[in-house]
Amino acid sequence: MRKRITHYGTLFQIMGVILLLAGCSSESVPPTESTAGLLIGGVRVPEVVVEGESASVTVWGTSPQGTRAVETLLIQVVNQPTEGPGEEPGEISVSLAADPLSRPIRCGTTFEITGELPVLEPGDYVVEIAGTHRRQMLHVFPREGWIWYRAIGDPRVPDEGLRILQNGRTMAYREGAARLGRIQLGEERLDRIITWFREARFGELNDFYLDEEPPHGRLLEVALHDGEMRKRVLADEALAPEPLKVLAARLSDLISYVLSDMADPHAVVASLSVEPPAGEMGSHRRLKLSLANHGAESVTLTFPTTQLYDLIILRGGPQPADPMLPDPSTPDLLIWNWAHAMEFSQVITTLSLEPGAVRSFEETWEGCSNAGDVADPGGYHLEARIPADIPVPVRPARLVVQSEHPGSGLQARLSIEPVTGPEGSERELTLYVTNSSREPVSITFLSTKQYDFAIEDPRMARPGYLWLWSRGRGFGDVVFTAEWAPGETKSFTEIWDGAMEDGAAMPAGRRYLLNGWLEVEGHPPLVVARPVPFTIERE
Repeated sequence: MRKRITHYGTLFQIMGVILLLAGCSSESVPPTESTAGLLIGGVRVPEVVVEGESASVTVWGTSPQGTRAVETLLIQVVNQPTEGPGEEPGEISVSLAADPLSRPIRCGTTFEITGELPVLEPGDYVVEIAGTHRRQMLHVFPREGWIWYRAIGDPRVPDEGLRILQNGRTMAYREGAARLGRIQLGEERLDRIITWFREARFGELNDFYLDEEPPHGRLLEVALHDGEMRKRVLADEALAPEPLKVLAARLSDLISYVLSDMADPHAVVASLSVEPPAGEMGSHRRLKLSLANHGAESVTLTFPTTQLYDLIILRGGPQPADPMLPDPSTPDLLIWNWAHAMEFSQVITTLSLEPGAVRSFEETWEGCSNAGDVADPGGYHLEARIPADIPVPVRPARLVVQSEHPGSGLQARLSIEPVTGPEGSERELTLYVTNSSREPVSITFLSTKQYDFAIEDPRMARPGYLWLWSRGRGFGDVVFTAEWAPGETKSFTEIWDGAMEDGAAMPAGRRYLLNGWLEVEGHPPLVVARPVPFTIERE
C-alpha cells in the first residue's frame, strides 16, 4: 500500500535585491499557483547529504513583464522506491511552502531564493519546484553501519561515502555518479575488508588528526563498529598518517567497485556541448543537447507541453586560477535561455528512445542576453532543463566569452599518449596550436605561462578539474611576444604522472577527459581545444 504524507513548513527567504519595474499586475499569485509565469533558471540541491543533516535548496530565475507578484514558492520532495531486500517501495510527498515574503517576486525582476529542507530519512528523493517539472535528485545517506567511510571537502575531488552492514549489505555514493550504489558483498570480500583495518592498525590510530586551520585537502571520516571495537577517526587528509591514507584509498576503490557493479537507474542521460567552447564577444555558438538511452529497454519520456527542453546560459565570474570555470562564490545569473518569450502548445508530448538510441537537438546562441545585450567576457556554463515525467541527469557544459581576441585564426587540438593505460602510468599531453589564417598572428604573453592542461571526470555533475597542470606552479613575470606564421603549428608538451594533485592515484576503471587551452595569464583562454577522452584501466 502506498502512503502519501504531506507536511507543510516554512522554507525560503529572499537572498538578493529585487528591482521593481513598471508594467506589472497588481494581483498576487495564489500559493497553489506559485510558479505561474516565473521563468525558473534552475534549482540547486546537493547530490548527497548524510542522515541527520539538512539539505540547502536554492532556486533562481526571472519574473517576466506582465506577470503577477509571487509571495510563495512550493517545493515538493518525493522519495524514489528502491528494490533492496527488506525494503518496501513507498512514496512520501513533502510539500514545503515559503512564508509570505516581505518583498514578493514582482514582474521584471531577477531573484534567488534559498532555504533548508527538513531532515529526511535515508533514501533517494526527487526535489521539484511545484508546477515546473524542474527536478533534482537528492540522496540521503545512512549515518551508521558496521563500517562507515566518508571523504568530503575538496572541490577538485568528488565527495564520496561508503556504509557496510555486518550482513554484507553495502551502500556507496560518489558525487557525480547520479545514484547510490547498493550491493551484497560476500564473506570472502568482507574478510578482506577487515584485513585492511588490521593492516592499518586502526585501533591504535588517534581519534583526530586535525589542527586549528581548515582542512588543507579532503576531510576523512572512518568508523568501525563491531563486537571488538567501536572507533571513529576524523582526519585532515594532509595530516593523516600513511596507514589511514592507504585504508581510505582501499575504501575509495571499493566505492568504485560498488558503483561499477550497479545498473544505472537513469537509463536516459543527457549531455551538452558548445562549439566553439571559446569565442569573441557577440560570436555565435552552436549548442547541442543529446539524450541517450543506456538501458536495456526502450524508454518513453512524457512532457506536459510541446516543449521538450530548454537551454540555459548562466554566468559566474571566472576564477583566477581556472578561467574555464565559473566562480562558485559568485551567484549564478541567468543570461539567456532558448525558450525565452516562446509559446508552446498545452499538448502532452512523448519522446521514445530504443536501447542505445541517441536523440540530439541543436540550437544557436548569438552571444547576447535575453534583453539583447552582448554578453560580457568571462566564464559561463550551459545547462538544460528537460521537463519530462522522469528525472534526466544533465551535466553542465562550459564556455568562455573573450574580449579582444588576438588569437583569431588560431586553432587548437589535443593528444594524449597512451590513450589507454593502467593506473599510475605516465601520459604525454600535447597541445597543438595552428595558425589556419593567411596572416601572421602575434600574441603577447604576460608571463612564462602560455597554456594549461586539465583532467576532468565527465560523470561528475558539478564542473571541476581533478588535476590542473598549472595549479601550484610558479611562472616568471616575463613579457614576450610569440608569432605564428600562416599555416605554422606550435606544440606544447607536458608529462602527467597519472596522479591527482594530492599525489593519490586517479581511480581506475573509468573514462576521463583531457582539456587544454592557450592563454595569457589572468585572462580567459585564447584558444580552447576539443576535450580528448582517455581511460585508466584496472590492473
